[in-house]
Amino acid sequence: MNKRIIFVAAGMVLCSLWGCLLDAGENGNDAQIVGKDSDEDCDEKGCTSGKDKSTTSAKVDDEIHYDCSEYDCVTTKYLNKKMLSAGKYGEFLDTRDNQVYRTVTIGTQTWFAQNLNYNAKSSQCHGEVDANCAEYGRLYYWSSISGSDQPNQGVLQGSCPDGWHVPSDEEFLVLLEYVGGNRTDDIQLELSDWPTYYSYENSATALKSMVYDWEVAGSGDEYGFSSIPSGDRWDYGKYSNLGEQALYWTTTISDVQWGPRALTRRIGNTDNYVNAHWDLLDYMYAIRCLKNKTSSIPASSSSTTQPSLNSEHYDCSVYNCRPTEHLNQDMLAEGKYGELLDTRDNQVYRTTKICNQVWMAQNLNYKPSSGTTYCYDDISSYCTKYGRLYVRAAVSCPAGWHLPNDSEWQQLFKCVGGQSTAADALRASSGWDAHPELNSADKYGFSSLPAGVYYFGDEGNTGWYLSDTDYNDFAVGTGAESAKSTAADYTAISVRCVQD
Repeated sequence: MNKRIIFVAAGMVLCSLWGCLLDAGENGNDAQIVGKDSDEDCDEKGCTSGKDKSTTSAKVDDEIHYDCSEYDCVTTKYLNKKMLSAGKYGEFLDTRDNQVYRTVTIGTQTWFAQNLNYNAKSSQCHGEVDANCAEYGRLYYWSSISGSDQPNQGVLQGSCPDGWHVPSDEEFLVLLEYVGGNRTDDIQLELSDWPTYYSYENSATALKSMVYDWEVAGSGDEYGFSSIPSGDRWDYGKYSNLGEQALYWTTTISDVQWGPRALTRRIGNTDNYVNAHWDLLDYMYAIRCLKNKTSSIPASSSSTTQPSLNSEHYDCSVYNCRPTEHLNQDMLAEGKYGELLDTRDNQVYRTTKICNQVWMAQNLNYKPSSGTTYCYDDISSYCTKYGRLYVRAAVSCPAGWHLPNDSEWQQLFKCVGGQSTAADALRASSGWDAHPELNSADKYGFSSLPAGVYYFGDEGNTGWYLSDTDYNDFAVGTGAESAKSTAADYTAISVRCVQD
């Protein structure tokens, strides 16, 4: 079976006999918010402290903060600026894509304070415009919640990260009643088989972002829910209501006479109701994730389960240290690389932490007792410079490390600025002798070298890397993009192991 390769290469498309290149603790902080905000004065530039009117002070359970220069922080422009300045929001890292969300505890529930923006298969940016995802989060089909186009009621994680789920309408009602909404009874279309649902008057005043220019503004977003009108997509493909309505999925469904529908919650631009509607499952709406009430992972565990660099240093007169001449020399001098001893052969590798992942900063060079591995062109000095080349079946990372899957490569690319420019970010600052103009700053210390492919060539032009996912290997070459390719099982390429 073919595998996909990761490579850094010199050109837009590379083809040969072996194929063609085609063009992050789970839980963060949870802020306990009770009562009102302080009377700080805030504008778009920030806030100034004032006297706190809260009857009970806000509480942040954990002091975990993520550096937005390393992680992909979801925009905070529509959050409650007073709470943001006072540190009353928690933070949550979605390790699937390194996006960081703010969280807020309202009563007994902990919510995302921003719309989910995970790029699930059944999701889209409003109007298919990427900037709308950055501003409003993504829109999702029902299938991204239930795993199918059919009704599936219960506690559903959907596209939310581990430890979180898509709320039921009953859970939404807990929120609406806590913030002071007054229930009104409505019956949809006066059809006997449609269940009665409840809208809530005045609850929208407490949930609307006070930064967004709603036509009928809220009362100050005192709980930090910060709802914004992210719009929807109708069943026949029309995008609608951007800037007019916030529409959220719930997992409450009913199989009524016109087919299965899910109950959705809507916050409108022209009133202060949170309305309920039974909507078709092939509409697209936003998702606000709700934290699971029971979890085997304590809230502070993200600070202890994150991979970390080994601070131990190994004497190269005793151990077989891999060459460091092509690593980031500034990072090397400042001690910013970790060290990994492979006890199977006493080779020592440097390691680098990039966002929430720790990678080997040099290609694997272990020679297993069985399995097909090579030095490029069968010359041992190439193994010294580049490490060994492996067919998929022969890969064996050190204990505590593994061959990365496609998702882990994608996390890396996202962290360094996206796959379209990842090759420039990952290429070593020296060692590209055939293309010296392409030696990069190597700011992350990944230090990719053009080790080529056995036995078809490309040494000096491309660094190819195996993934454990079929058809998802990659390459770093002379172009800016880190491209994907397929490779036959007998093709041997480089390996970068990632820490468990």
